[in-house]
Amino acid sequence: MKGFRLPACFFVVLLLGLKGAFAQSPSPMPFTIENNSEFSDDELYVAIVGEDLSGPPGAYVWVDMKTGQQMPMDASYNTVQGPMYGGNKGPGQEGKYANCFTKLSEIPNKTVSLAGIQGCRMFISVKEPLYLYFFGSTGSVKGYSSPNHTDPTDPNTGILYELIELTYNNSGFWGNTSRVDSYHYPIALELFGENDFHQKTGELLSHEQIGDLYKASVPVEFQGCYDEESGKIVQPTKTEAFADGTIGTMPDVGPYVNYMKPYIDAVWEKYKNEDLIFYSGEAGVWKGRVINERLEMVCQTGGFTGRKGIVVRRPTTQEAFEGKGVLDNRVEDGTVDLVVQAQLCAALTRHMVDVTTPNPGEQDWSDESKYYQESPCNHYAKFWHQQGVRYDGKAYGFAYDDVFDQSSTTHTPNPTSVKVILGGYYKEEIVAVQEPFNGVRAMIPGIIEAENYDEGGEGLAFHETTLANEGGADYRDDAVDIEVNGAGYNLGYLSAGEWLDYSVIVEETADYTLAIEFAAADENGGGSFRILLDDQELVPETATGSTGGWTVWQELVLENIALTEGEHTLTFEVVKGDFNLDKMSFEKDIPVVLSIFSSENSGASIFPNPVSEQLFLSPSIVKKGSVSVLDGTGRLVLRKEVNDGALDVSSLRNGTYVLRVEADGELMVFPFVKQ
Repeated sequence: MKGFRLPACFFVVLLLGLKGAFAQSPSPMPFTIENNSEFSDDELYVAIVGEDLSGPPGAYVWVDMKTGQQMPMDASYNTVQGPMYGGNKGPGQEGKYANCFTKLSEIPNKTVSLAGIQGCRMFISVKEPLYLYFFGSTGSVKGYSSPNHTDPTDPNTGILYELIELTYNNSGFWGNTSRVDSYHYPIALELFGENDFHQKTGELLSHEQIGDLYKASVPVEFQGCYDEESGKIVQPTKTEAFADGTIGTMPDVGPYVNYMKPYIDAVWEKYKNEDLIFYSGEAGVWKGRVINERLEMVCQTGGFTGRKGIVVRRPTTQEAFEGKGVLDNRVEDGTVDLVVQAQLCAALTRHMVDVTTPNPGEQDWSDESKYYQESPCNHYAKFWHQQGVRYDGKAYGFAYDDVFDQSSTTHTPNPTSVKVILGGYYKEEIVAVQEPFNGVRAMIPGIIEAENYDEGGEGLAFHETTLANEGGADYRDDAVDIEVNGAGYNLGYLSAGEWLDYSVIVEETADYTLAIEFAAADENGGGSFRILLDDQELVPETATGSTGGWTVWQELVLENIALTEGEHTLTFEVVKGDFNLDKMSFEKDIPVVLSIFSSENSGASIFPNPVSEQLFLSPSIVKKGSVSVLDGTGRLVLRKEVNDGALDVSSLRNGTYVLRVEADGELMVFPFVKQ
């Protein structure tokens, strides 16, 4: 839902109805406000303003929250004295504003009977009402003033508030919790309808958690969007750092005014000489180029086939983030102009336009797993879609977030009631508890699968530096990066500082051999880790090296790991990333070797030597027991049971190794060459 604003000290909002809205008036339905916040009902103020469905077209009304009656807007309601920051006396030059807010505690059953209305906003403010100025219901200047985030003299400066955007008519209900301009406080919206319809949207975290997570999630350019004192977060274009000098209250150009420019320039330059082709869902496939700075796209399939959509020049950072200017501009064929501009705005905001592949062909910008994966992009919008922030990851983070259905819009043609929850879905009394995976501790000796870390969540059972599972496996419902690995799973995208806890039981006090199964691509050189037992260092920082690929698995074997009998917490901590982890295997150490037999004296043999893939052992060796391989430095690199007299050494890098066979206090050694 977008507003058109007149240039004045306060913005006059002339809101349009949401998609599918028609000027018809349905039967009133219950609209309930639930308080799940830290504030009392006496501290919350509620108002509903919008356009009438039953009266003159476009007539503005406000709702009496005690009766549900819709009242025509009129300047005579401007009777509440507001603050006058910087001498700003408001549109009426008296510092007075509309008496249209009601305390939540004074609304019967916290429910209003909502009649048909469109282009509507419900405001909930904290500790004092918002100061909206009513211009009038009809006429050349009508509507109301809305809070202005960029004006330090705005009377609403410093007031926490939230809003719901909605339209309710005979075609149904549309509503959303918008983050297009700002976030002030967690809020949720639930829509109920016939045939057990129930749709939800809103924040899952507390106000404090959202602020902390935002600060930890966004790069330095976007840190200024967060206000430490109030916890408010605003769209970057509402900050001085991204200002382009066009807003009167922010006349100075900010340091990040051209944040998106290198990327947008790359798009414009690339597609001067190559065809840009993209799929836009129901609107079909589009193809075109930049011609004299104009991006001209012609529809190839669907209902718009043959029609041309135009972007008249490369957009600015502010236009890309807000979906305004050349990205909200009817040029020649207005309908398709807006289709192309919406698609391009979303693709730029999410960093989805390919600027590196020569002649990439048709681009699919619908794959949400690839959104916001590279900078520059709108990290403010990205934040609202991160796992765990909002229900289903849906949000209106920017004006065209409905492109490929990423918005938080709720809709049903047959609504029965609506509930708004200030404070969102966060429940403080729900305290996470760390427990073993599936309630069962891992046994030592035994195998610990890396993906079976403890339950309890971020900061308790693990620490993950990204907000979503980049591995993509549908195994655990959290942000740890789990990948599919054959019939099982492994951990990928390991980054420095990440850690995971494993609840274990050690059967017997003894020394153990630990085999770490890992993979790392050669170009990264591998990473390093350390292991703690009950917060005490068990294995100091150990480098993995590389294996030749992200799915080329090797064992790193560590001996003489002293463990004591009983229940413990094992912590795997990543010191340096760039490796994948599959499992940790513990075995009791083999008894001290009493004697060494050479291959010449025993008659045993191995072949071929040199070897590339399979090393075959004579039957007399197989009977001796398990085998291990040491590299040229004496480091144990492989420990396995032989299978039908064959040992797979294909994962080893080329070089000289020693095969050891240990059993019954005896050791046999065989040098061999891997090529």
